[in-house]
Amino acid sequence: MKKLGAVRTSALRWTLTSILSYLAYADDICLISATQDGISKATRELNKIASMVGNKINAEKTKVMRVQPSMEQPPVVTDSLQREYVEDFRYLGAIVTSTGGASTDVTTRIRSAGSAYGMLRNIWRFSSITKKVKVKVFNSNVLSVHFMAVRLGE
Repeated sequence: MKKLGAVRTSALRWTLTSILSYLAYADDICLISATQDGISKATRELNKIASMVGNKINAEKTKVMRVQPSMEQPPVVTDSLQREYVEDFRYLGAIVTSTGGASTDVTTRIRSAGSAYGMLRNIWRFSSITKKVKVKVFNSNVLSVHFMAVRLGE
C-alpha cells in the first residue's frame, strides 16, 4: 500500500523515532490523527490514492470518532460530505471507544464467552464424554471466543 503522505504531518507519536498514522487490514482502514485538519487531509489523500487504482471510499460506511471528545464536535467534511461521529467502533474484533478504555471490549468478550459456554450445556452433563474431551471442547469453543474476540450469532 502506498504511504499516505498527508497523514504523516499530524499522526500520533508511537515511539521516539516512529509515528502511527493509520491501521490497515484487508479492506478496512482506520486513519489516525491528532487534529481534525489532519484527519481531513488524510481522508482526502486516501481518496486520491484509492482513485488512482480504481477504488473509492464508501461514504456511507465512513465514520469519525474522537478520543475523549469535547462537548462541541465540529463537522469533518471531505468531498463535500459530512462524516457521522460515533462513540465506538469494532476494528479487527476489538471494540474501540471514544473514552479510550477497554471495559466495553472486555465486557463484550466475557458475555460472548459466557454465551458460548451456555451453548455447550448438554456436553457438560454427559457422563459418557471424558473430561479430556470436555476440556478440548471448552478450549476450542469458549476460550477462542474470549481471547480472539470471535463474535457469536453474527
